[in-house]
Amino acid sequence: MVRSIEAEDGGTPCDNSDNEIELDIGFWNKVSLKEEHENSVPVRKIYVSNIHGNTKPADLKEFFSKFGPVTDAYVRSGRRTSKRNQYYAFVTFETAEAAERAMGARRCHLKLRDRVLNVNAANIKHQPDKKREPETSVKGKYRSPVLRSGTLEEFEPEDDGYLKGTRPCKINDLNDDCLGFIFSYFTLNEKIAYEKVCKRWRLTLLDQWSRVTSLDFDKLPDLGTINDDVLGKVLQRCGGSLFRLDLPISHNLSGDALHLIASLCKNLEHLSAHALRVTTSACKLFTLRCKHVKSLVLREPISIRDQDILMMFQRFQLESFCLTQRTIDGVSLVNLPPSLKHLDLTSCNDVNMSHLIIGLSNTPGLRSLKFDYCSSLSKSDFEAVCSKLPLLEELSVVNYFPNLNRNALDRVLLLKHLRKLDFSMNVLVDDRLISSISLECKKLEVLDVSGCCALAGVTDVGIKAIAQNSRVIDLSMGYLSGVTDASLFSLAEAGKLKRLQCIGCPGIGDEGTSRLISLCLELEYLDLSGCSNISKDTSDMAVKTLSLRPDAKRLHLILGGTKVTDSEIPVPNSSLKVSLVDNCVERFKPDFNHDGLFGSEEDEEDYDFDPDEDIDDEYGFDYGFDSDSDGSDYLNNFV
Repeated sequence: MVRSIEAEDGGTPCDNSDNEIELDIGFWNKVSLKEEHENSVPVRKIYVSNIHGNTKPADLKEFFSKFGPVTDAYVRSGRRTSKRNQYYAFVTFETAEAAERAMGARRCHLKLRDRVLNVNAANIKHQPDKKREPETSVKGKYRSPVLRSGTLEEFEPEDDGYLKGTRPCKINDLNDDCLGFIFSYFTLNEKIAYEKVCKRWRLTLLDQWSRVTSLDFDKLPDLGTINDDVLGKVLQRCGGSLFRLDLPISHNLSGDALHLIASLCKNLEHLSAHALRVTTSACKLFTLRCKHVKSLVLREPISIRDQDILMMFQRFQLESFCLTQRTIDGVSLVNLPPSLKHLDLTSCNDVNMSHLIIGLSNTPGLRSLKFDYCSSLSKSDFEAVCSKLPLLEELSVVNYFPNLNRNALDRVLLLKHLRKLDFSMNVLVDDRLISSISLECKKLEVLDVSGCCALAGVTDVGIKAIAQNSRVIDLSMGYLSGVTDASLFSLAEAGKLKRLQCIGCPGIGDEGTSRLISLCLELEYLDLSGCSNISKDTSDMAVKTLSLRPDAKRLHLILGGTKVTDSEIPVPNSSLKVSLVDNCVERFKPDFNHDGLFGSEEDEEDYDFDPDEDIDDEYGFDYGFDSDSDGSDYLNNFV
């Protein structure tokens, strides 16, 4: 027996009938109970309206349990009337008989919180036992099932000789590991959106978020421009498991970003940020919450002060610290942490180096130091640094240093444990220094002398000394006018190189590169970008040589900016990869014509400036500027 719906609250119920009964359930679609039973869909879920706003799901479970076991109850606010919100609920029974008893109960048995509940069958699409048909989309010859919602039942493919029988495809029958593997191909935006599908999907996705230990936003272009809202959504899901966080270079983050990181990333060990606003309050919270930070990279931080850096030094056991800041005095460097192993002070032009020299006494374990673009570095400062760090393994002194001289760089010879040295774009480096380094620094493996071509510079003489006397296996010698094929001959005879960059060297040709490829058995990377004399002969020699050495390592050959064209690139194989990526910066090339950047003498002759001529704009306005005046009359206007 099924009770019919009442037109109004408190109205007269209609007579029961065995005929088809149509239920009006407000904004839900009209459904027929008889039709549902004819389609063998048992009604176990009921729709309940006219409930009190304070009614909880537990209240409904307890109330309807008198009709039979209740498995679930859900309460929600519906349309708002002029007086109050309308609340409705769904209640699911274990059996269809219990739901039938609830719908057929008398009004006196349906009173809860002084209200008579309206009980009807829920729409057929909400019934838990509803069978959903698979939807198909045709692509080419075959049809494939497409998931819209719920699960897919058996799919019957066409009997075309290749596919026969049925193929069950129920995504909810997959275990959590398989489901998580599928979700791993989703973008972050998709993962956040799919959390709303169902409770199981949400739990599976949250479990997958909890496995994220490293996050680099520059490698996640699908998120768009990062702001505080996006950062908060991501860190709420994976912040607790993160050990490494790299914020993007371009972003719209405010001063609250560091607060978010401090609150949600308590296990963080590495943080890299560019142009991030750092306030004293945020820095204090960050040092209190994130106690495991070992590595900090702060590129051009906004409003950071020495006292903020000092706070980090005192509370963190930092092993790596990188700061790019032009307006900081560096008083905090006096208290460098003893655990520090890597220090990068790129572009810290205003740093008082005396503070740094004092702080270096506290860092016996420092192994890597970078002074790139630090124009304030003087001869005495550099000598003191080299004297205090005899165990230094990596040193970078890149670009122009007006307060240094050639004799100051000789202090590098004291660093007997040096493994990596970067002198790129340093005008003070010449063959004499490079030859001395090759003799004294016997452990040197990585050397960069790109752009060291001012005055005497680095030539074939220095490269030959490196090839004969050192253990260098990674060499960068780009933008050098004095380097020719003779340097490559020396390097080929030594046969030790694994990586070589000869970017923008006009003296390099096919003869030198061919011999290098044939004799350096360990060569893995060769960049000849911008070498205008390199042709197809180099790539042909690489193909021929490597085909005779099946056990040779794969060579990555870069020929962008040379005479080689797209049609001349050999087919990639297991031993050779050739690309036309051009890594050369034209203005750094020794043969670059700089006259095109400035006006010629003919252009200067076209402009004839008369200092006695009145400077009036095109509308005839006289600015009243007198070239013979000392400006006192102009300043008096502001007194």
